[in-house]
Amino acid sequence: MINKSLLLFFTTSLILFIADSLVQASLDPPPFLLIKSTGEVEYSKNDKAWKKIRRNKFLFENYFVRTNNNSSCQIINNKTHDNYYLQQESKIQVKNGLIEVIKGKLSEGDRTGDFENYWENKFTKVQEYTAALRSELSKNIKLATAKKIILSNDYPEIVWENLGPQYSYELVIDKDSYSIEEKQDEIIRFKLKNMNPGTYPYKVVVLIEGDEIYNPKKMNKIIWLSEKETKRISDDIRTINNDYENLFITANYLENVGLSVAAMNHYIKYFQNNPEDIEMKPYLINIYRELGFEKYRYNELLKYYNQIDK
Repeated sequence: MINKSLLLFFTTSLILFIADSLVQASLDPPPFLLIKSTGEVEYSKNDKAWKKIRRNKFLFENYFVRTNNNSSCQIINNKTHDNYYLQQESKIQVKNGLIEVIKGKLSEGDRTGDFENYWENKFTKVQEYTAALRSELSKNIKLATAKKIILSNDYPEIVWENLGPQYSYELVIDKDSYSIEEKQDEIIRFKLKNMNPGTYPYKVVVLIEGDEIYNPKKMNKIIWLSEKETKRISDDIRTINNDYENLFITANYLENVGLSVAAMNHYIKYFQNNPEDIEMKPYLINIYRELGFEKYRYNELLKYYNQIDK
């Protein structure tokens, strides 16, 4: 009779081996972004199975796009920001980083505003990151929190992963402390108020029935942005929204300026609206790592590995 533990070990090892192989053969960054599709616009990875594009879509090497009667879309080159319009009853393929017109008409449009693609610069890095699964969560109670978290008046929410509905928490920031009662929510969210710009030490203490069961020895760091910094970010986001109308790019910009919680919220909403965009999922997984969300990170990794090769 096969030992169940041994079977589980070999099954898990096989999953990790396959996952590592998938990520080692990682994709290059998507050269194009498709936006503002109207009518019936579809894409395919192999020119056989076609899926309707309902919102924005990153286009990778060898992807096909086709429009039908009374449908069109806009395509942006992610490096040059050149803008193209794919007219109705047309078909293209992304080939060698360029657009090859198979049939129909692709016309040039006005160039979008130059905005650095922060997400593209670290595409390979976060793809490689997904290959590194850490060991199973320790049975000992330990709460992972962000070593550094940047907040502002626009984005005042600090978060951590809930260890379970039986636990309560004490958030300690410098000389102040805040009590957070037991919650069913998988993510604990707490909005800070009346913070002055600057850097503050913080930690999260875990309690059960009022008794302290985990108190980290080291303090982490909160950075609260000034109004000037907050306004600059707000202006940049307005520019991104005007040029791209894309939650993912907004999320990645927020991540780049250190607003990890806001970035996570935008990534989650993006993937809720674009569940087929599996190739970009490592960005959300990476945010979970930065915020210390071990269970979320692990679960999303498993889903990513199960879906990426379909």
